[in-house]
Amino acid sequence: MKVVPSHGPVGDASLIDAQRTMMKAIQSRATELKRQGKSADETAQTVQTEFQAKFPDWAAPTRVALIARTAYAEAP
Repeated sequence: MKVVPSHGPVGDASLIDAQRTMMKAIQSRATELKRQGKSADETAQTVQTEFQAKFPDWAAPTRVALIARTAYAEAP
C-alpha cells in the first residue's frame, strides 16, 4: 500500500501510524496544559515550541499550534 499525503513524501502505511502518534502526543500535551489552567493561547504556543524542538523533521511543524488549539477545545 502507498500513502500519498498532500504535504510530505509518499510512503507506506507507517506514515499513518506516525501521524496518529504525533496527533495523540499533541492532544495529550494540550489536555495536560489545560488541566494546569493554561489558556488556549498559552497552550498553543507552548506545544508549538516544544514539538518543533522535539520533532524538527515532522512534515507539518507549523500546524502544531492549530492542532493543539483543537485538542484544547475538545479536552474535558
